[in-house]
Amino acid sequence: MAQFNSEYIEHLKGLARTEAKSEDEDFEMEGIDTFVGGNIDDAYVAGMDDGAIFLARETLTQLGIEW
Repeated sequence: MAQFNSEYIEHLKGLARTEAKSEDEDFEMEGIDTFVGGNIDDAYVAGMDDGAIFLARETLTQLGIEW
């Protein structure tokens, strides 16, 4: 099993605690256009950021680490 150093665990915790764009109340009502104003590059980045947040949460959960 892979071992993670404490700096990386703290990095994951920081990501996990970040509110994802898709969790915002306005996002659910109005969608990604509200956040990016039609800019497809910003939409892509928002999706990548949300993916990193959700992966950090799942990784920590699977490792049994509270975030």
